[in-house]
Amino acid sequence: MVRRVAGNGIGWIGVLFRSVEGESTMRTLRLAGVTALCVMVLSGCEVSRSYKGYSDEVDSWSYPKRFAITWKDWGLSLLDIVSLEIGAQESIGIVIQPTKILQTGFLFNDVMKLGWRNRGFGFYHEVQSEGGFGWAYYRSRRFEPILGTPTLFDQNLRTPLFAGFPIRNNFQEGHWADIGGEVGLVFLDVSAHVSPKHAMGFCVNTLMLPMNLLLRYPLNWIGVRFPELDFCDENTTSQIKYKYDLTLIPYPTSFAPAEVLNELWEVPY
Repeated sequence: MVRRVAGNGIGWIGVLFRSVEGESTMRTLRLAGVTALCVMVLSGCEVSRSYKGYSDEVDSWSYPKRFAITWKDWGLSLLDIVSLEIGAQESIGIVIQPTKILQTGFLFNDVMKLGWRNRGFGFYHEVQSEGGFGWAYYRSRRFEPILGTPTLFDQNLRTPLFAGFPIRNNFQEGHWADIGGEVGLVFLDVSAHVSPKHAMGFCVNTLMLPMNLLLRYPLNWIGVRFPELDFCDENTTSQIKYKYDLTLIPYPTSFAPAEVLNELWEVPY
């Protein structure tokens, strides 16, 4: 009888300790949950402040300003589909580019050019030597703008110096899917490219015209914000997002398969 009571007493004590330990664990888990929730809320508030700054600036546009910006972005996205350059001085070679993956040829030039590329138009001096095939196509180029639109002098759009494999640069040296070529005939140099990516971006901007010109303002009045769609990340609203650091998914400026291949082969840039 005594043993049974003693055993029961020890059992109750064990249950009590386990209960206390369980409550302590639950308390710890609750505290961790509350802490995690606070972190999420605070980080969300920070993002919300940035987004509020962005939305306030965009919403402050009058309808005439929104109208002008919409058509400006639409027109530039149309012009982005094709790039054309013509130059004179010294040039020899031929480059064929059925996408950068299959690019082949060689070219050596030192020319004065007039052209439209990467939303920049004007006169510029270009010295380049390049050649190879596909993934192993190498380019060394120096670019000096002389006279033209402000975008011609924007180094983010076209770097003054480039030395490397063009397929690894998916922005300043053109998109990997671009199709075109360049020919150097001693004293004349001609280059032309078509961008399927920008063609898709133009289609998206065209589909968004009714929303941007007719429906966006009525929806904003009733508290509904339709997202700004920009396939190529180049429209005015995208630039404002950069200003407020709202690029949660950065636009890819390199070609991922080429980067993986470079890591495997350790090819110097």
